[in-house]
Amino acid sequence: MIVLDSDVAIDFLRGLPPAVAWVQSLPLDEVVIIPGYVAMKVIWGTRDAKDQLRTEKWLSACKVVCLEPALCESAYRSLLEVHLKNAIGVLDLLVAQIAISLNLPLYTFNQKHFDVVPALKTIRPYVR
Repeated sequence: MIVLDSDVAIDFLRGLPPAVAWVQSLPLDEVVIIPGYVAMKVIWGTRDAKDQLRTEKWLSACKVVCLEPALCESAYRSLLEVHLKNAIGVLDLLVAQIAISLNLPLYTFNQKHFDVVPALKTIRPYVR
């Protein structure tokens, strides 16, 4: 199982060759987890009905995961610890909490945002 951040999902959906090659290189049985906040962000970024349908189709092949209330509380406690230390956004913190709760790394290029979350491991999936 892998957890994707929005930057990786958007690269793939926009057809960026390294992103497409990386996604296509994943084993067929690999479960791609998309945090619900990431799913909403990529839907929000669609330009027209055709683009939205294509994005919805790709998301339907993934496992969209949302936080349970207890994990939202954990994210809130993390925000209290890191808010004044860094400019991590609330949605990024919620995405991080999903990866942490699943004990999985987050595939992202936004390491700078996520570095303040000590329990989170991040991976750059391909070269941009």
